[in-house]
Amino acid sequence: EISGLITSMEEGRTSNERNRAARALIDIGPSAVEMLTSRLKSSSAGLRIVYILGAIGDRRAVDPLTVCLRRRDPKMRKSAAEALGRIGHSRAQLALTKALRDRDPEVVAAVKQALQDLRADR
Repeated sequence: EISGLITSMEEGRTSNERNRAARALIDIGPSAVEMLTSRLKSSSAGLRIVYILGAIGDRRAVDPLTVCLRRRDPKMRKSAAEALGRIGHSRAQLALTKALRDRDPEVVAAVKQALQDLRADR
């Protein structure tokens, strides 16, 4: 079931089909985290996977998401910061603090918000 939903989320013919699959993966929750994180590097739907991981909020996604903070694509870095802020785990704080030096102002803004979210959770 999870594998089929990930395929639909990545390769669905319409955005509606891809979004439905993403929502279903969020509803499945923590059971989907391991398969989602394993597809993070290779998937063409990396941004969507990052969003789903943040929405699920499982701490097992923290390390793979911190790796995304170092990716070349600023959209990926911004999305990873937002997801880490939603998950709210203290392990993300060091990686987010380093990401404050990012060249992209949108990434920096997302990182600052994520750090605020982490502080608010304490």
